[in-house]
Amino acid sequence: MTPRTVQPLVLSASRATDIPSSRLEWFLGAVREGGCEWRNPFNGERTWVSFARARVVVLWSKNFAPLLPHLPELEARGLAPVFQFTVNDYGAEGYEPELPPLDARLGTFRALSARYGRDRVVWRFDPLLISETITVDELVRRVASVGARLHPFTSRLVLSFIDLAKYPRAAKRCAATRTGIREFTDDEMRRFASGLAPHLANWNLKASTCAETVDLAEHGIVQAACVDACDYLRLGLLTHEETAEIVRKDPGQRKACRCSVSKDIGAYGTCTNGCVYCYAQR
Repeated sequence: MTPRTVQPLVLSASRATDIPSSRLEWFLGAVREGGCEWRNPFNGERTWVSFARARVVVLWSKNFAPLLPHLPELEARGLAPVFQFTVNDYGAEGYEPELPPLDARLGTFRALSARYGRDRVVWRFDPLLISETITVDELVRRVASVGARLHPFTSRLVLSFIDLAKYPRAAKRCAATRTGIREFTDDEMRRFASGLAPHLANWNLKASTCAETVDLAEHGIVQAACVDACDYLRLGLLTHEETAEIVRKDPGQRKACRCSVSKDIGAYGTCTNGCVYCYAQR
């Protein structure tokens, strides 16, 4: 059966896997071919994703270093990259075993910001987690330590609290660390936000949560979209007509997600970063 074809304006690469560090050659091949096949992980249905109309590619990664030499090719093919760059600080615990050292990741972040500006490189601390070695106060300290080095190079911080109840495989891997990784209580979320608030004010960073229902607005942390058509219009990456086409909530995302419409092209179970908390590992 011939797969149906879609022609998205915004590509998401990817919420399902770290394409820049784990599937880069595949991605570059798809860019050169002008599209790729995507298989629905729930029903197996195949879709051909044509890049013919694509204007923006939202890239999600913890390690963009392998992609750096190939950015001119993306631009030459009419794809404007926007970066969702997760920079956590769990090195002492070994929760992200295959990532480069923190200093190297910070260097990559600075390089992207120098090329594209602060507004196109979003810093994510994702997920926030607590354990026997990481209390709420310690987590605030770690986020503040990274932020002190990153805030001149970005205008936005996205936060997400770990969610294990819905992801039994991730919960099992976290339990295997024997470090007591667990979810936050609502009170702990608010204590974290309160502790981070003075730093956000000093950094002049916009801060938001990703697909969270907790209200932290009094601490300067709002609920917002990660993939935001209005942002891309403001940055000159989409026209008014294109923005109007996709500005609605993406129906394929979680209920609490506020993202605009995009097409994800990733596949679960293909990331090689080995993060113990990962929801997308098999």
